[in-house]
Amino acid sequence: MRPHDDNERPPIIFNDYMNCLMGDSNEENVAALLEPVAKTGAEYFVTDAGWYADDSTWWDDVGLWEPSQKRFPSGFNVLLDKIRSKGLIPGLWLEPEVGGVRSIVASRLPKEALFQWCGRRIVGKDTFQLDHRHLKFDYNIEVTQYTGIDGSFSAGAAHLEHQRAYLVWQMDHSMLSVHSLQSTSDQQDPALYAAIAAALPTAVVLEQSATWAYPQPGWSDELNTFTVVNSLLRRVYLSGRLDKLSPDQLRLVVEGMNVYKRIRLHLKSTHPIWPLGFPQWHDDRLALALITQDNGIYFAVWRTGGTTDKDLPVKLAEGQALTTAKMLYPTRPNTKAMCNTTSGVLSLKPPNTVCARLFHVI
Repeated sequence: MRPHDDNERPPIIFNDYMNCLMGDSNEENVAALLEPVAKTGAEYFVTDAGWYADDSTWWDDVGLWEPSQKRFPSGFNVLLDKIRSKGLIPGLWLEPEVGGVRSIVASRLPKEALFQWCGRRIVGKDTFQLDHRHLKFDYNIEVTQYTGIDGSFSAGAAHLEHQRAYLVWQMDHSMLSVHSLQSTSDQQDPALYAAIAAALPTAVVLEQSATWAYPQPGWSDELNTFTVVNSLLRRVYLSGRLDKLSPDQLRLVVEGMNVYKRIRLHLKSTHPIWPLGFPQWHDDRLALALITQDNGIYFAVWRTGGTTDKDLPVKLAEGQALTTAKMLYPTRPNTKAMCNTTSGVLSLKPPNTVCARLFHVI
């Protein structure tokens, strides 16, 4: 991996898309989020999809990448200044490898810049696909089309060249060796996201694994805790309707972000173990433990069903003894945890509902 400051001190990123504005960003919506986002301790505020589109059908209008004057009549720079005034660093979502069928950009680009066959551009998901030999960035469509540019009628040869360009940046270790952040999933159900979060260390190192936490005002405290735990042992990708949370709900999020700031410096030096085995998609109990070099174990446990009582084997480094397990998040004492120092077992009794907990075992 290329050295990067983000890997040493992973910042908390708020992104206004997932289970939040969902592409409906404008002056009012973004402004309403700024104060609660700042209260959480987030360090970045990313304005996601839609900021360039005058109407709600923002997907097939991508391509020009100029701020919508209809959405931001005061000017986009005014919005960026408001974000900075809250102590946040502004960011923007871009996906320049596609051009929407309604975008004027498609008519401006040379024909060899887009996927085509027999001289005709190929349309997929209401967009034209940019050939990655010309440009590349974020990627949210399946690469199932073919192209025959430069007079070649060998779809395989042309696609092979495209894929070689694509491999420079996609989610593999070539890309991860030079970039500091990888969004891991757009899964919108926190209970389903848990299996992804628990399994992530098999594919991406934790200091690069951006995982969504998206609290909602209509969710219980347990479910909001659950979505926060999903992100705490990796890169926090915070979202959700923070502007509509009650003061108590927001405090729960702030509490989680404060915990993250205490443990994030240890993430790079940890290695993972799975006390309940590798996560399976429909498991009702999941566990991920991160063993640090000199600060014990950070232990995340998720429950989506099954019995409440569970014994989890905990293995410390050779020569270390298991002594205590402190619940880091949430702090309210409604989960019983007991360490057996002889057997090296952590016994838990969480609430009989969908829930998640983060422990520090030393």
